Amino acid sequence: MPPRKKKDTKPKPLKAILWESADQLRGTLDAAEYKHFVLGLVFLKYVSVAMAEKRAQLEEGLRDGSTLASLGLEGAASVRCGKPDLVRSLRCG
Repeated sequence: MPPRKKKDTKPKPLKAILWESADQLRGTLDAAEYKHFVLGLVFLKYVSVAMAEKRAQLEEGLRDGSTLASLGLEGAASVRCGKPDLVRSLRCG
């Protein structure tokens, strides 16, 4: 039996794969109803990114002491495990 020839198929571009996936997830929903789900997911992504940025700002402020100083607590935090109490309670257990 002769060997099979391989088909020269190019992989689908990512955009096409994502659109097919979205169509499968949408199923029989009307596009007007589907937008509610999509907008909810977009909002959750926005909140997630915003919270990550705010957390990074707060952690940096706690490291250099500017956050504690702005709250008037710069002398109140004892440092154990190399971090102020607030951060230590979250990270060091």
